Amino acid sequence: MQEELIKSQAHYSFCLDGDNEMDAVLLSKTISDMAELTKIAASEENPEAYLKMNVTAFRNGSFIIDFSAICEMRETLVISATAAVAFAAGITTVVRGIFAAKKHLAGKKPKSISDAPDGKIEVENEDGVKITIPKASHVVITNIKVDQLTMNISEYAKEHNPSGGFTISTPTGDLSCSPEDIKNISKPFPIIDEETNQRYRKNAILPIKKVDFIGSSAWQFIYEDHIISASIADDDWLNAVDNGYIQIQARDSINVTLEIFNSLDLLGNVIIGSEKYTVIKVHGGIIREHIQIDISEE
Repeated sequence: MQEELIKSQAHYSFCLDGDNEMDAVLLSKTISDMAELTKIAASEENPEAYLKMNVTAFRNGSFIIDFSAICEMRETLVISATAAVAFAAGITTVVRGIFAAKKHLAGKKPKSISDAPDGKIEVENEDGVKITIPKASHVVITNIKVDQLTMNISEYAKEHNPSGGFTISTPTGDLSCSPEDIKNISKPFPIIDEETNQRYRKNAILPIKKVDFIGSSAWQFIYEDHIISASIADDDWLNAVDNGYIQIQARDSINVTLEIFNSLDLLGNVIIGSEKYTVIKVHGGIIREHIQIDISEE
């Protein structure tokens, strides 16, 4: 039976000062980059959530683009149905926080970032001024792609009206950016060379998903309900497999010491996609699942 998904929907708008008409190419670029930015924000909040972006209307009063963010996720991935319904609104708040961070920092590295209540962070700029934004909004500091998208969108606004600004309106509040703010948002963050890593080892039972009998590519295992690729550093065990002393069948598992290496962001959180796995030692032989087949006569 197909798993039921919980849907969450919220609207937000991007209002450009100036004429109530907009160049078609600029409009297309603005919509595309806003949609991509919102999808990254959704992934930062919950990597398992699926986001669909719709443009619901263009309105007069300067030039206003209305967006609809529609999120779908499995019920098991959210705390409650109430939290699921509010998820999309939270994503729009993250998007607003991304622009707020760019405006606040003006292309400079934050002086400090600290945790704040209710899933937020406090960002201090070089002048010692602090703002509070959603924790996921810090992705603009650590993700070059997000930084570039915010810069692009600001440049589109400047090209539409060099003497005007823009406003992002969300269910939880608005953010207005003046022409001076747009100049600050258009400045790229410096590339941060410092890299913080985390390495640790743990014992685990790994069901084998895919083996490599030829070559030295990574094997695939099931670890914490998802598929991982891991290299195997236990040469004695590999030699036993290569020479046929250990036979591997479907649904077999192994007991291992697993080393996990992660890169961390400025807040000490694991950067998604940075994980590297190595099987340091295989303990014992194959753990085989016994399947009982009933062949009783009718």
